[in-house]
Amino acid sequence: MREVLKVKKERGEDEYLADRLQQKINEYERKGDNQKHFYWVVACTAATGAALVPAFINITGIPDVVPTVTSLVVGIALAIEGIFRPREHWRNYDSIAAELRGEEMRYSTKIKPYATTESFQTLVRRVEDRIAAERTDTILMRTAPRQESGDPGPR
Repeated sequence: MREVLKVKKERGEDEYLADRLQQKINEYERKGDNQKHFYWVVACTAATGAALVPAFINITGIPDVVPTVTSLVVGIALAIEGIFRPREHWRNYDSIAAELRGEEMRYSTKIKPYATTESFQTLVRRVEDRIAAERTDTILMRTAPRQESGDPGPR
């Protein structure tokens, strides 16, 4: 069950940096790492299985069911990768974490666009806009049909 959070009327700079910006960076890094590991497991399973099938077929004494089951595992792994798109999610989460780290670095060193008296407001606006854009990107990625290279997509 989700915990109900109290809305704060005003959030200071240090609080925003720690409770929002750093928390989001950590969250995106964790999600990216999870997706990366998921992708590597699925991709390595598919690649290894695909390489083994011809060997299993050509080695005498291996029951016919072994290459059949291995082919099924390869097909299932590829289908899972196509459905859940862990590589795309990994890339998306890694990208936003890097962007937010860059915003924090520019802000903390007071370089453009943070060399003004309204630098905190600029940071909040840019960070929140990027977080909202990431949510939209993730929703689209989860719901849009996958486009193969050369495929123009839905008409």
